[in-house]
Amino acid sequence: MEKQKARMRFYDLKSIRWRITLLFLVIIFVQVMHMFWITKQAHVNANLAALEKVKGDLRLGEALLDALYPGPWAIINGKLYKGRQIMNNNFAIVDMVGKLTGNTCTIFQGDTRVATNVIRNGSRAVGTKVSKEVGQVVLEQGREFYGEAEVVGIKYQTAYKPIKDQAGRNIGIWYVGANNQYVDNIFRNSVKNLWSTLIINFFLTAVIFWLLTKSLVRPVRELVNYANLLAQGELDTAITVKTQDEIGYLARAFERMRIERKKAEEELRAKHQQLLDIIEFLPDATFVINQDKRVIAWNRAMEEITGVRKEDIIGKENYASVLPFYLNQQQPLLVDLIFLNHANQANGLVKITEKTLSKEVFLPPNGEGEGTYLLITAGPLYNNEGQLVGAVKSLRDITDRKLVEKQLRYLATHDSLTGLPNRLFLEEKIKQAVAQAKQGKGSALLLIDLDNFKLVNDTLGHDAGDKLLLTIAELLSSNLRSQDTLARLGGDEFVVLLDGAAAADALAVAEKIRSLLDENELCLVLYKHCFNISLSIGITMIDGAIPPHRLLALADTALYRAKETGRNRIVFLSCTEDEANSLSEANRIITLIKAALKENRFVLHYQPVVAINSRDIIHYEVLLRMQDDKGELIYPGKFIPVAERFGLMPRIDRWVVKSALEVLAARPDLSLFINLSGASLGDEKLLAYIEQTVHTNHIEPWRLGFEITETVAVKDLGRAGNWIKRLKNIGCRFSLDDFGIGFSSFSYLKILPVDYVKIDGSFIRNLHRDDTHYALVQAMQTVAHTLGKKTVAEFVENDQDLAKLKELNIDCAQGYLIGKPGPVPNGTDLATK
Repeated sequence: MEKQKARMRFYDLKSIRWRITLLFLVIIFVQVMHMFWITKQAHVNANLAALEKVKGDLRLGEALLDALYPGPWAIINGKLYKGRQIMNNNFAIVDMVGKLTGNTCTIFQGDTRVATNVIRNGSRAVGTKVSKEVGQVVLEQGREFYGEAEVVGIKYQTAYKPIKDQAGRNIGIWYVGANNQYVDNIFRNSVKNLWSTLIINFFLTAVIFWLLTKSLVRPVRELVNYANLLAQGELDTAITVKTQDEIGYLARAFERMRIERKKAEEELRAKHQQLLDIIEFLPDATFVINQDKRVIAWNRAMEEITGVRKEDIIGKENYASVLPFYLNQQQPLLVDLIFLNHANQANGLVKITEKTLSKEVFLPPNGEGEGTYLLITAGPLYNNEGQLVGAVKSLRDITDRKLVEKQLRYLATHDSLTGLPNRLFLEEKIKQAVAQAKQGKGSALLLIDLDNFKLVNDTLGHDAGDKLLLTIAELLSSNLRSQDTLARLGGDEFVVLLDGAAAADALAVAEKIRSLLDENELCLVLYKHCFNISLSIGITMIDGAIPPHRLLALADTALYRAKETGRNRIVFLSCTEDEANSLSEANRIITLIKAALKENRFVLHYQPVVAINSRDIIHYEVLLRMQDDKGELIYPGKFIPVAERFGLMPRIDRWVVKSALEVLAARPDLSLFINLSGASLGDEKLLAYIEQTVHTNHIEPWRLGFEITETVAVKDLGRAGNWIKRLKNIGCRFSLDDFGIGFSSFSYLKILPVDYVKIDGSFIRNLHRDDTHYALVQAMQTVAHTLGKKTVAEFVENDQDLAKLKELNIDCAQGYLIGKPGPVPNGTDLATK
């Protein structure tokens, strides 16, 4: 026995001990690999920490320079000046920054060091040059440079910033850097702590391994032995594992199970005997068979009827040959067949064919209640010769099932919030109304949408919005007839089917509903708020010539027209009127859009955005045009609304993005901003395509930007914010278009991580003659600058407005005064910033 245990302990790879050992080895391996990864990451973090330090030290040095030597930078007589102070060989400021920060500090005139605390070969490295790589970025491109660079032969984590004169020319460089000794100190300290942690973890893991194997394996093996005894039916051996942990709890549970099972078997034997005693004295002929089809009970009545004694048939299977004999003799026989597991244990004695009949019957309630549903089944009873000897009949209470089916039908056809019929229910009703219309009974269809419902969700949350929807549903229901149907399609959209109504009746009901909400406030007592909610309503008439799905589309078109023309109004649309031409025009434009996508008939135009003070072109906005089959240009105002309404914008956006990225790849001198629709903002596939294309074609991400409208961005702030963040992380830029037309623009501006705020053109036109617009633009500029964002004024069309924008310190301008949209700009008119 001991040898067997030893073999199981040391060689049985399925044992718990070996599993724990394997887990221990895996943990150690993972910890070691993790420490190697953390060590590598620590080096990266040390470099990042040094880089962040020099960035801050660069700003500190700038503040000291401005405090000590106020005034602009300039080159005078070949020397570099800050205000009135010559900076050539002026070591005071660089030494001061070095003492405060512990870093190297240098002032360059052009690419040459003229003041530095960098010491090489016992003297200051005055006269040495900045590296070619840094000079290209800082002096030629005018951008800041952060990262590792070589300074007089030694690697540093560096921060370089261009020094500009008053004309904006790059005349020098301001530099702060931390050498690699600083990085190495951080790295060594991190590695020391990490490997100390690894050693401690290794020791603790070993201790845990030892404790687990000691306290777990032996009790589990004992418990397994007891479990095997239980499985074999041994109920007299008590389980004596006495640990106080979960294994002990399990052992005690097994012991309770052993005791209960022993008690249950004793009770079962007693009840079995009691059942046999009862069967023995039943007046009816009765016998019992077990799962093995063997007779276990044969009462006195069976002995009298069949002449077969109990002793001759108990435990045998020949009862089937006994019973048919007496049935064939047509002698009366009453037998209760008690089958423990199977319904037909009599080897073909009786059978119920596919001729079985069934019917559901409803019994009305006696007094209160919902009544009872019964499933009645009846089937013929044959003997082995196929003779009909009787019937088998059963009744089953299926009330619960019928109630569930009724509830499921209700849930499938009704809105879960309001309890109103849903689209599925409504479509069936419309089909019925169309059938009635063919017989001469017309009806009307009203599509209702709340105009400013989003205000409630944005200010009080969706619970309040749900309460308001319930209130409106009750209000609409109370103003309709019993034969009318009110349904909710989802969101804040409702439909009314006016049964048997003429056009005048439909208009009257619609106006009653519209004015009821327009002239009264809806108050949510729990939230202590009242709202002025208005409705837009589209109406169409139901006649037998228009299919049901077309009717909803007509009502939707009417509703869309009501929204377009100012909201809080009613639009009646009939296919027999000129409105049909509008639908035909939409279909024509859809056809043109699909052809343009297929045949590459879209065209990109480019309009410049310039810095107001310098008149430098910052970037170009990409504008879309579409060619018809004759080559004529169609402007976006005509085809974009149709594309948005019929779900074609994602394909158009992808075409624009793809084409613009191809231009950026071919023209490294351009910077472009692309307009995105709401359907594409948040599209993960489009986002992955942009990231991959930028990387594959080596496009500098700062040259790529996107314009999103305020109304699109706020529909899903979370999704828009995450989508923007992903592209900003690789260096792309964003502009918030149409800013100022939303009622809560400023609060959204704080949330959205955009770089530019494009002030809506309605505030810019005739700015020089409108004091109100002047004040609003000033407020937008102040808020945008406070939040670290630049401003762009669009629709700049005259010099007077441009002068006002410059007076307001607006950063950039766009409009026909600046430049009209056109083909790809030539090499003399470039966006480089």
